[in-house]
Amino acid sequence: MSTATAETQVPESEVNTVFTEAKREADSVIKLHARLATAAALVPVTGVDVALVTAVQVRMVKQIAEAYDVPFDEDAVKVGVSSIIGATIARLVAYGAREAFNAFSQFGSLADNLTNAAISGFFTAATGEIYSMHFEGGGTLATLDVSDFIDYVSEQIRSGELHPRLFSSINSGFSHLY
Repeated sequence: MSTATAETQVPESEVNTVFTEAKREADSVIKLHARLATAAALVPVTGVDVALVTAVQVRMVKQIAEAYDVPFDEDAVKVGVSSIIGATIARLVAYGAREAFNAFSQFGSLADNLTNAAISGFFTAATGEIYSMHFEGGGTLATLDVSDFIDYVSEQIRSGELHPRLFSSINSGFSHLY
């Protein structure tokens, strides 16, 4: 089977190769930005950490869009707002995890920052995966819906990929960085 245009025909194998290369590039971008978000979340000033994680996520989405040749600038505000919401939710989840599970209690005063860093990095990686899957399926920034995020997180919970014990130790809390 091939993909036809008015002027040329592109064999399906070449189309798949292009998406495989884009996926590889997107995966690399996601891993880098999950690490950057983890580091940014270590800033011990609430608000500054959220702003830094938001900036990292916006940069990540821009680079993922570029990997898939998806126009970015027309919906940059939408991406920025969703990144702010994502960074804030990550901060709130980190607070809840810290309170409910005392995730990194063996680290004393560093527990808050380590929990926040682990969850911010995880949510940044998850956000990148959602955008990557959406773009790979032919979606654009304009067609991305909040329900895509909810569906992805729900699936992660159902499959056991997202569970409170994920953040119960220093090694498991940062597993998204490996």
